Amino acid sequence: MKLLMCLAIVILMTSCSSTKVEKIGDKIYSRLPENEPVQVFAAHYPDLVYEEICKIDLVRNTEFSLKTSADDYYDELKVEARKCGANGVVVNYSSRYGKNISIYATGIKILSEESKIKSDDIKKLSLATQTSNISAMEKMLSNVTKNRSKRAPSDTKIIDGLLYIYARKGFGCDVKMVELFKNYEAIIPNFNYIKIFQDGLYDENIIYCKNILLHSFPQIKEKGKFAIELNNHFLNFLNHLSTRGKHISQKLSAYEMLFKLVISVIKEECAKDETSELCILKSSFNKHEKSLVKAMKMFNINSKPYDQMNQIYKNFKPLMI
Repeated sequence: MKLLMCLAIVILMTSCSSTKVEKIGDKIYSRLPENEPVQVFAAHYPDLVYEEICKIDLVRNTEFSLKTSADDYYDELKVEARKCGANGVVVNYSSRYGKNISIYATGIKILSEESKIKSDDIKKLSLATQTSNISAMEKMLSNVTKNRSKRAPSDTKIIDGLLYIYARKGFGCDVKMVELFKNYEAIIPNFNYIKIFQDGLYDENIIYCKNILLHSFPQIKEKGKFAIELNNHFLNFLNHLSTRGKHISQKLSAYEMLFKLVISVIKEECAKDETSELCILKSSFNKHEKSLVKAMKMFNINSKPYDQMNQIYKNFKPLMI
């Protein structure tokens, strides 16, 4: 009789408890050792590059247990995560209903380092960027990996932001500073990337900074938005063109190189889908040739600026989509 009562209690304790693990994706990861560290992220999503590899759902009955809150079961989450090959767990949601605690989590494979740039250093990095202080930059970034895919997302965002600030110097960009940013695989994700307070510089200047946009464009996610801004910058440049303007040939050459890259992508996109956002923009890029012709009329036909623009105009003609 006592044995039956004991069995009944065990059944009651476990009847409302369950563990469900579901694999995510096609990749197969090896089971981790029992002593392998597993990080649990419950209050916020991790500032890390990671891959979701399994879903973990735990339901535990607490009626006959000293474990009364969700975090009491994190060790059990870690056990299930290791079975998936995960070295991290993101607690998506936890709830309590009666005597039951339910935890819904995601096992993750952490692929990057943790954030290395401290909030106190951001202002210093900005000052070093604006003053082209390479030695200070190198010292403050010395412990940050140069591999973009292995870097914490927040650190990458800061470094991209610093490049954006610096690239707005335009022709004033220093080759060594640009190389430093390239070594950290920094890019300009888009125009108007971060808000700048009255520094007297403009996004249009980025186009003239050591071809940094040629380096950035393949990795820019919102290519349609970027193309619109690029087109607007070009038209703004032509509208404010002056016969006394500086670097006219260099500026047009910078636009020409960038347009070649952008238009090649637009052509590829149009071949796949003529109604895509990027393909719809082709009509704007086809008007550049006419815009140049109008701009050329302000120059004397025998002048050097006219000859330079005429050469660029000839180079623009084959760029028609």
